[in-house]
Amino acid sequence: MRSFLGWSAYQLENLACLDKLETLKVLVVDYSDNLRDNPLKLAFPENLKRLTLRGCKLPWESMTIVGALPNLEVLRLRRNACEGTTWEPVEGQFCKLKFLLLQEIDLVEWVADETHFPRLQRLVIRCCYKLEEIPPGMGEITTLEIIELADSHPSAVDSAKQIQEERENMGNLDFQLVSTELQHIWLLLCDGILQVSTEFHSAIEKQTELLNI
Repeated sequence: MRSFLGWSAYQLENLACLDKLETLKVLVVDYSDNLRDNPLKLAFPENLKRLTLRGCKLPWESMTIVGALPNLEVLRLRRNACEGTTWEPVEGQFCKLKFLLLQEIDLVEWVADETHFPRLQRLVIRCCYKLEEIPPGMGEITTLEIIELADSHPSAVDSAKQIQEERENMGNLDFQLVSTELQHIWLLLCDGILQVSTEFHSAIEKQTELLNI
């Protein structure tokens, strides 16, 4: 889907009529000023189980629409899926979510615990450089089996290790923490703006495909 003048032709709320749809990917290739002035209107079918968003730049407040989906099990938020520095999910939503991916999201503060993701099993965070902490409350999710971090802020890794330690102290020795850094990547921090080589983005896409997430 490419943005252009007249986004009314793409009324995404009509997707809610596809009551048998279980898998959906929404990709905005060209995020124009027109779309900034006319944000996407989202509505999804209740039977949706797997959702991927990329380039939509939705305010985090709009994620309540996604969280309300009663059958959603897999949510992938890729580059520029959401816009804003703070995400505070609503208690009681994401009731069946098992897998959550955050990739290249400019999230700074994330407030969450077992009341927000009661059945989450796998959490994957990739290249979210501004996120300095994995919410401590995520460790309270009894179903959580693994946290995977790739090229994350050092303090985010430390917070994930703290969660792992607490889980082990509670006798949960099956919990896994995987923290990796992609190879052959250069990062330049200049005037507070992180600039990443095109090779870096290619490497991420390739690794994502290999891991099928």
